[in-house]
Amino acid sequence: MPNASFDSIKFYLKMFALTFTILAIADQFRFSENVSETRDLLVRLVPELAVGTLVLFLLLWVTRNRVPLDGLLQAILYVDAVYLLFHALLTIPTWYLNYFLHAPLGGREVDLFTTEFEKCLSTQSFAFWLIRGDVQFFMYNDNSQGWIQTFIDNLRYITAFPFLILFALMVWRRYGSNFLIATIAASMAFVFANEAFDWVESKVRIALANNTNCESTYVWTLLDKFSADRIAEQLQFKLSNSLKKSFPDVNQAFWLEENDYIIAFKVDSVNRTFRVEGTDYIVGFNDDLANTAQLSELAYRYVPMKRFLISTYCSPHPYWIAVRRMRYNLTAFVFDQDRTIVSLKLKPDNCGLA
Repeated sequence: MPNASFDSIKFYLKMFALTFTILAIADQFRFSENVSETRDLLVRLVPELAVGTLVLFLLLWVTRNRVPLDGLLQAILYVDAVYLLFHALLTIPTWYLNYFLHAPLGGREVDLFTTEFEKCLSTQSFAFWLIRGDVQFFMYNDNSQGWIQTFIDNLRYITAFPFLILFALMVWRRYGSNFLIATIAASMAFVFANEAFDWVESKVRIALANNTNCESTYVWTLLDKFSADRIAEQLQFKLSNSLKKSFPDVNQAFWLEENDYIIAFKVDSVNRTFRVEGTDYIVGFNDDLANTAQLSELAYRYVPMKRFLISTYCSPHPYWIAVRRMRYNLTAFVFDQDRTIVSLKLKPDNCGLA
């Protein structure tokens, strides 16, 4: 049925054009721009449709629900086209919610670090540019937002559920397939196509990035292009987010004063233990110890937390490399209700070669 197949393709392209328009409206609530929906059609949707159709056809064939390949493709195109439009309509309030939860105060500001790194990759790798294009990113708070963030991350699967049922109804009525098997097969094919693409894209991007020297050079370009004050302000926001992730249950503050980043941790008088990536950093001491033993215990337990702070400030992470290259220091305090337990000031010279 060449005419029927051609009609389904035309319908799909029309729905995609309408979806493109809706997504263009929603772009103002996105933390990136210049993302080409046309590129997404060619790079993501076409492979996903091909893989999903093949997987679904094989699953139905194995379960003896014989559906002609051209008829299966037509049903997929019609259902997927309506799904794309419906998902795009839900994208506007969802992206707005995401923007409301994650946008920093002061509105959208270009993320210098992420944008410059992406630009370097696109410049040095034509294949990377072909996949990504010229994308510009904006600052956002990437701390977890619990179930709301989980909902946003899995929206494509939530919105797909009624359309998977719709597809099963179509092939049941037209070809007599088992409704339950068709629903399960369609769900498996949809999840596999999405997850497989995400996995392959991630591996390809990592491989392409590893073939460039951007990881070690983009910070230098960044420091040459923009003022130290602007970079320092963005680092304050980014490093604060990172520290909140490392110490989610600790009362802390992080701010910038002239050329000093200052971090203050307030710990419980009884339990003075930080957990970072499975390691306990003890910063307190037992108040019941005698003075001499207390000082010994205190000195012994200072070491882990100080080691963490030194290794953080002197790390090869691009953010801290920028901090040191700009000759900014790190001052850290750990205190409880009535005393300072740890006080430390680190300068670039403390790390040797920055």
